[in-house]
Amino acid sequence: MEVNTQTIWRNLGDELFFFILKRLRNEESAREVLQNSFLKIHKNLPQLREKSKVRAWSYQIVRNEIANYQKLEPIVEGDQGSSDSEAWDQGITTDSYCCFEKFIKNLPEKLHLVVEEVYLKGNSQLEAAGNIGISLASTKARIRRAKGILKQNFQDCCNYKLDEQGQLTGEPDCSSCV
Repeated sequence: MEVNTQTIWRNLGDELFFFILKRLRNEESAREVLQNSFLKIHKNLPQLREKSKVRAWSYQIVRNEIANYQKLEPIVEGDQGSSDSEAWDQGITTDSYCCFEKFIKNLPEKLHLVVEEVYLKGNSQLEAAGNIGISLASTKARIRRAKGILKQNFQDCCNYKLDEQGQLTGEPDCSSCV
């Protein structure tokens, strides 16, 4: 398999975004760090010695970018009051995700709880399992089911398509999105 920036984006883009979001708890900041990370991935890809370690290498770049962002965060963001934290308490800001917030709220309760624990509260899957009182295997299964439901909702409502790797592609095309 050829390793290039586009392949890394398709295979790891969403995973890295949620990894960053889990740590920064701010969608705009997560997007900024993801963008900076992929710039570094693209720039330094020729230096990657072992192509089989592209995932770990990408995560290391992301971790470094998160650390850099957190060092600069007070300078970059300044004092914005409590608007960001209030928005986070009500759920992640999802303006750029079309119907995402609606889809999350409409998940079955047991799936919604797991998604909330892991992606919105930033707990690890193991911590989420303990907080909810289920096994780690059940937590992972519920996350898979929730992702499947969310993908199907995006396809049905917003006319996204799945590419050959099973990733959502395209632009939103529904009355709620436009």
